[in-house]
Formats: sequence, structure tokens, C-alpha cells
Amino acid sequence: DQVAQEAFWKDGFIEFKFPASGFYSPENADNPTSENITHRGVNGFCWSSSLWTGGSNARTLDFRLDSADVGRNVPGHRFPLRLVRVKE
Repeated sequence: DQVAQEAFWKDGFIEFKFPASGFYSPENADNPTSENITHRGVNGFCWSSSLWTGGSNARTLDFRLDSADVGRNVPGHRFPLRLVRVKE
């Protein structure tokens, strides 16, 4: 209910803007041209600094036009951003 109120967005929040830049799939990773980008303008993917438990995948922040989630992918994908954990 709080976020539905306009007053919530006036101050005291941090805004992040992530580009929906798509990614290069492993098949196209060696030929990174604009024609080989998958899902540009629709999806955004960011690597995390954490590995997915129990496998060789890395955690990702994935977003689409209608949702966002934490997922996992093989490191062969070329995602444009990397998120790292920091301490204040």
C-alpha cells in the first residue's frame, strides 16, 4: 500500500536505472555485433558476484517488460553489467 502512494516516491528512496540491453548468447559471444544481440530493448541481465549453490551457474538479476527476478545462467552468456556486494 505504501508504494502505491505518490508521497512514497518523493524522497528517501534510491532509484536504479538498468538498460534493457539484451545479451550475447554463447553462440554469438565471439562475434559481438549489434545484429547478434539477443532481446535488446526487451530484456536486461546483470551478473551477480555470487555463484548459484550446487552448480556451475552464476546468479543473475533478470528483468523483462513484465517482471524481474533473480536467476542463474552459465557464464558463457555475455551480460553487460556485473553487480557486486559492497559494505558501507
